[in-house]
Amino acid sequence: MGTVNASQEPGREEIESALAEASRIKQDTLSFMQAAEKADNVFIRRNEGKPEGYTETPYGAALVGARESVDRLMIVISSLTRLQRSHATMFAADFRELLREIERARVTLAGLGTPPDSEDDDDEEED
Repeated sequence: MGTVNASQEPGREEIESALAEASRIKQDTLSFMQAAEKADNVFIRRNEGKPEGYTETPYGAALVGARESVDRLMIVISSLTRLQRSHATMFAADFRELLREIERARVTLAGLGTPPDSEDDDDEEED
């Protein structure tokens, strides 16, 4: 993404770059969420529910953080799309705040890690 100094408005290419980056991070986060939900479902099925002492499934907290990140990214994407379509201008400070939100989402995604393969292999071993 390009940099915007305090006195200039973001250019079209900076807006498009930020929009593409926010969309990519959102999609990657949604992919993580889908895999994590599958892994949690396998965990619950294998344990016939949550084992005693578990307050949540292994990916429960990560899914909450991922959902919050996606919600914030939806606002960023909506703002950037509206800006792009209207050909209006945006204050550099406002644009930098959107870029900071994209960076927060990138950090959240990086912190999520990779959920395990959710294939249920135990069923085959019981034969």
